[in-house]
Amino acid sequence: MCPILGRMFGFYLRRWNLVSDGEPVATHSSNLLPVRAGDIPAMLKIARSDEERRGASLMAWWNGNGAARVLAQHGGAILLERATGRRSLASMAHEGQDDDASRIICGVAMRLHAQGGTPPADLVPLFDWYAELSRVAGADT
Repeated sequence: MCPILGRMFGFYLRRWNLVSDGEPVATHSSNLLPVRAGDIPAMLKIARSDEERRGASLMAWWNGNGAARVLAQHGGAILLERATGRRSLASMAHEGQDDDASRIICGVAMRLHAQGGTPPADLVPLFDWYAELSRVAGADT
């Protein structure tokens, strides 16, 4: 394994007995690595922000109901099942199937928001999250 991958992902690759299955991706908030957990394609995601850590708690709470299933979670890292199909919502939209893509997105959103029980306590309510947008939308421009 290359030294950079070893430093970034090595602990979790060993902890969960994972094998690298693609190139790492770095975003402003996370480091991601496609992996295999035995025969299961997965994505190892290591959060670099509180927002992403809260998101990992939400993913675990959804428990695969409308979202990727969480295979493991520890600290700021989460191991998610990885989609491997050839269908793409973006491709559908670009190929004139945007109504179908929108129906899929709305169906997923309905499943996610129908989740029963109490969500993780550390989530930021959407009203708070988008408060600035509401303020700007009401301002004279």
